[in-house]
Amino acid sequence: MKLSLKNQIRKFYFLGFLIIIVIATFIFAIMISFVYKKQMKDSAEEIVKLNINLLDNRLLKLQETQKIIVNDNRIKEIISYRDNIDNIDYSVELYNQREIMERLNLILNNLKIENAYIVNRDGKVYYSSKLSFKEKGVADERWFNELVKKATLGVSYLSEIHLNSYLLTDKNKKYISMMMPFTKFKNLPETFLIYDISLENIVDNSFSKNIKFGIKDNKDRIYWIVEDEFLRDSRSNEKKYLNDNQYLITSLNSKLFGLTLIGVKKLSDIKSLNIKVVKIFILTLILAGIISNLISNRISDIVTIPLKKLIKKCKMIAIGDYNVKFEIANNYEVNILSRVIKDMLSTINYLNEKSLLDEKEISRERLKALQHQINPHFMNNILQTIKSLAVSGENKKISMITTLLGKIMAYSIYQPFETVTLEKELEHIKNYLTIQNIRFNGKIIYSIECENSLKNNEILKLTLQPLLENSIEHGIKSFEKGVITIGVEDDKDKVYIIISDNGLGMKNEKVDFIKESLKLKNSYISGKSIGILNVNERLKKRYGEEYGIEINSKLDIGTTVIVKLPKIIREE
Repeated sequence: MKLSLKNQIRKFYFLGFLIIIVIATFIFAIMISFVYKKQMKDSAEEIVKLNINLLDNRLLKLQETQKIIVNDNRIKEIISYRDNIDNIDYSVELYNQREIMERLNLILNNLKIENAYIVNRDGKVYYSSKLSFKEKGVADERWFNELVKKATLGVSYLSEIHLNSYLLTDKNKKYISMMMPFTKFKNLPETFLIYDISLENIVDNSFSKNIKFGIKDNKDRIYWIVEDEFLRDSRSNEKKYLNDNQYLITSLNSKLFGLTLIGVKKLSDIKSLNIKVVKIFILTLILAGIISNLISNRISDIVTIPLKKLIKKCKMIAIGDYNVKFEIANNYEVNILSRVIKDMLSTINYLNEKSLLDEKEISRERLKALQHQINPHFMNNILQTIKSLAVSGENKKISMITTLLGKIMAYSIYQPFETVTLEKELEHIKNYLTIQNIRFNGKIIYSIECENSLKNNEILKLTLQPLLENSIEHGIKSFEKGVITIGVEDDKDKVYIIISDNGLGMKNEKVDFIKESLKLKNSYISGKSIGILNVNERLKKRYGEEYGIEINSKLDIGTTVIVKLPKIIREE
């Protein structure tokens, strides 16, 4: 029975790809096992070497801080006072203790030591930075008495590993202590500075969780745990069996302080690795069969792939994604279809852009209508005010109002469609309110508050003036005194401008009508809704439907208008 061409292709690619994967996996498994064994040995030695260097550097740093402390003249003065006095004046002692603690804490900041304390030759603790001691101090501690005998020069001496049984709290921890004497000329030292260093913190085990570390002191006493068993032998590169588990042991000696750092890593990891490699090999065979079958099917269906891609792109166009790109396919017929769809898409994009331009043009015309309707009315009121001031002979006010009017006209006329910073828009509003205040003989009390961080936020030009004109003309014009507050608030990615007045307010029916009008996409009505509705539409056109204007009002109480903007901070 002859196989079809499709099945022949599938069979050829299936067997060929499967053989290649099997051979490659087998070679890879052998290489991984070899590399892992070598890297494990090198890694263990490198990590132990790195830690012994870190240990030396840390102990050197601690020694340097001890030198600073024992050579501090003020500390030496306090200790000399304590050594030579029989009856302690506790008021003086309390002051001395506080001063020493401040100096110790300043020098020992960020050093990982359990405690720092000053003791005399008899083991009595004078001062301790953190922990409390038993009454006898460290007098009965063997390590202390051995260090006192050796500590004659101004260098640091390390103790053997010992328990912290001399403390009142936090007991049963193993420490290594570092001692440095307060030396005296021609006399044996009577006082010593001691650091207690916890063995849990002396080695950085973060480099490898698979390596366990231990410390051996100058008396061959080892502190470390491997599978809950204490290690007794630290000969370098020796294989040792503990509880039938195989380990690689590496040790290095400190060049400066007589300690030995020991690292242990399980060699049983290699056996585990081999098992994993076999599992991976079997899994690879299964996956290789599946992948080979998929690839053979894929190759047999290669003719249909370009068509499937074309259908997918058509669906993307259908949901509104017009940025689709068409790649050149190997299939001639598919290329013809792609070219036809690209032409159709170009036509759609052209019509959309034309529609958008037409809509922008309509928005510009509405803004011009707003300016033409507001400006003559505003100008007439200002000219009438100037006339009244001229009759009264108030030249100073005339000068101020004409200067401010020039600024307002320049701001309104030149590039009225551009966006500006909040700082410029609020400056324009301040000029506008100042003129209105002159017009109404100072009856308007207003405040403008804006944080410095928001002054460079973007806003459409001439957004706020129509809203304030509504507050004055329809809210507080008939009042003896009117109050207008303008505040700018920051809310994550949005900015809110809140304009409130204590004017007449509006009935609920009118407020509801305005709120419904603000929700409409085309809320502009020629000759009627020039103010708040037109500003709302401009904001939505520019920034999106989630931005715009909200209004709240109560009859005989006042009105609050909230302008919601995106947070767009301009570079200074």
